[in-house]
Amino acid sequence: MSLTPPPTILEVLFHFGSLKKLPTLENLLASVDENQSEISLSTLFALACVLENVPFINGSSLNTFVLGLIDLAIKRNSLIMEMASRQK
Repeated sequence: MSLTPPPTILEVLFHFGSLKKLPTLENLLASVDENQSEISLSTLFALACVLENVPFINGSSLNTFVLGLIDLAIKRNSLIMEMASRQK
C-alpha cells in the first residue's frame, strides 16, 4: 500500500474555486500570454525584472510574489525582495 501525501493549501484552494489556476510558472506565463487581468501590475514588473536579470524590490501591498515567479527567480538566480510596509 502506498501513501499519498496530503494536498497542499494551494491545491485545496484551487479545488474549492478560490484560485482560478495554481500559481505555477507555466500558469503565470500562460496568464501573461492570455493578457489575464488577474495578474497584478507589480507581478508583471517583477516578472520582467527576473527575465531581464534586474533586481526587483516590491513596494506594493499586493501579493506580488506568486510561486511561479519565486521559482523562476530561483532558477535564474535573480534578486527579488519584499519591502512593503503592512500598515493599516
